[in-house]
Amino acid sequence: DSCVTDFFRLEKEDLLTQSKNEILSLVASLDRGLAASTNEAERVDELARKLELEGATVDFISSESRERLRGNWRLIYTSGFTTGSLGGTRPGPLAAFTPLALGQVFQKIDAQNLDNVVELSSYLLQGRDGFGATLARIPGANWQNTAPKDKAPSLRASLRHTYKVKEPNKVTITFESTTVKPIGAIGGFLSLNELPQIDIPRLPDFLQPPAPMRSATFKVTYLDNVFRVTRGDRGELRIYTKNLVEPSPDAS
Repeated sequence: DSCVTDFFRLEKEDLLTQSKNEILSLVASLDRGLAASTNEAERVDELARKLELEGATVDFISSESRERLRGNWRLIYTSGFTTGSLGGTRPGPLAAFTPLALGQVFQKIDAQNLDNVVELSSYLLQGRDGFGATLARIPGANWQNTAPKDKAPSLRASLRHTYKVKEPNKVTITFESTTVKPIGAIGGFLSLNELPQIDIPRLPDFLQPPAPMRSATFKVTYLDNVFRVTRGDRGELRIYTKNLVEPSPDAS
């Protein structure tokens, strides 16, 4: 009996691995969904639903599920970006008409807080060799970029939320505060990583909108040690992979 059980367990693990690899292969070229066509977005959703059906039911009564939820999760796809808008299904600037470039997007989850971490840089400061290469492309500029390659200057914004898990698989987050930190380097020689983070002033408590107006809910529809699928309260599909270490300022 144990041999039969092991056989079916391994067969299911292989099936889940195959489904996750199909998703990873498809989203690899979609830039978190910003570059996805309608057909590609539908295919990602189809594969995600297949994985949700194949996986075990997520139930936060289990301490194992609550522990799996914690960690540093990298966003690899969201259907909210398939509109070509940085605001997803919510109002936001069209990605093609803004000087901002969306960098890494993470969720950092511990026992009490969920931080949405977003890196933003400017196309005006990006280039193969960073800031110096941008200056060199200015007509008439006499700029020789001899500095080593380095990450272009960016801002890392962290939006802190408290959260509560609800049975069986719902998570409700409530916005609390925002911090911003410069990262990268200017010209390859002036590092911004040592600059302190800036806490954006928050409204006094009596002026804060009620918690329900600062809250959102999503369902965790698939969860294992390294892969997570969620469905938002407006139907947004989001897919994450877990980083074993916290993202560093130099991470690309």
